[in-house]
Amino acid sequence: LELGQDEWIGFLDSDCLVGPKWAQQCSGQMAQWQADEKVWGWGGPSLNRGRTVLDVAIRKLGLWFSAHRRGEVADFVKHLPTCSVFYRRSTLLQIGGFPAGFHRVGEDLSLSNKILKQGGRLVQTPLPVVSHQQTASVWSWILRMHRYGEAQGLVARLYPSHLASRRILPAAMVLFLAMTIYALFPHGFWAVMVAMGLFAFFITMPQKWIPQVTSVWAMVTVSVLMYGIGTWWGLVRWRPK
Repeated sequence: LELGQDEWIGFLDSDCLVGPKWAQQCSGQMAQWQADEKVWGWGGPSLNRGRTVLDVAIRKLGLWFSAHRRGEVADFVKHLPTCSVFYRRSTLLQIGGFPAGFHRVGEDLSLSNKILKQGGRLVQTPLPVVSHQQTASVWSWILRMHRYGEAQGLVARLYPSHLASRRILPAAMVLFLAMTIYALFPHGFWAVMVAMGLFAFFITMPQKWIPQVTSVWAMVTVSVLMYGIGTWWGLVRWRPK
């Protein structure tokens, strides 16, 4: 950061593809937000355009997050993922950069909270758009959803107000589901857990064996559950230093 010369510093994930006008669109956004010193970061949407069952499920899950929806106008948001984002370098240096302890997951979410607490603003812009090439492995995606949920829990420990975010809802759903299952099946709790595991395995079956709409919603359900479980894991495990 200290060696940089430009006012804006950008981050782009290695699994994101950009269009031919990406650089030109970035320059336009830099010029647009340069004069507004309250804007400390901006980023365009990250979209998934695949056609597999997993891709369709990811798009449905993406509707929950503003960064994965394309709006027509710029909008102020509470979180910008680092898969495609630009930060004002001078203010990033001023607040000490990314919070420590988030080397594995949640670095963008923790930085977004840090920026907002310091009085900065984050903007979701219509452009530039990048294509996020998500993993083709169902199991890898489920583990990724667990990490995404873990990030919510870790950030909530540093910023308790984050618990009021709708992203904590999956954790509440997991708690409610676990309590309901235990109340209905006090002596067969783990048997029900095994049944849920078999349900998760169901979504890995070849697509030709089951209707796509069934496998998509099964994938969405398991993803939300893993996200909620990850949130609880982040809440109870180590605290970032």
